[in-house]
Amino acid sequence: MFTKTLLIALAFIMVVGADSSAEFRKYVGCYKDSHKRDMIASGARDRKGMTVGKCITICKGKGYRFAGLQFSWQCFCSNRVGYNGPAEESECNKRCTGNRREICGGSWRNSVYSTMRSSKHL
Repeated sequence: MFTKTLLIALAFIMVVGADSSAEFRKYVGCYKDSHKRDMIASGARDRKGMTVGKCITICKGKGYRFAGLQFSWQCFCSNRVGYNGPAEESECNKRCTGNRREICGGSWRNSVYSTMRSSKHL
């Protein structure tokens, strides 16, 4: 029984990979942005290494409930989402600079994830 459990755990780790945020990823949706920002806090900008997990980890570490990725390499954090309204999923179409298999928003569009954290900033 122990061997079977260990094999399942190892298979899960291989699928999830080294990205520790995968355990708390929950996609919320694609949302519009504008000069009047939907997500107010800048999490990070990484033109070469942005991933969904990196943005979630940053925003969660800052105490925010949501992480939003935009234009392949920008990360924003917030406790509220949707000021500018939802967008069509097809509008979140830019690949992340750090993992081309992931989507990191679009042009003035945020791919939003829950950090699964209660906010300390409310």
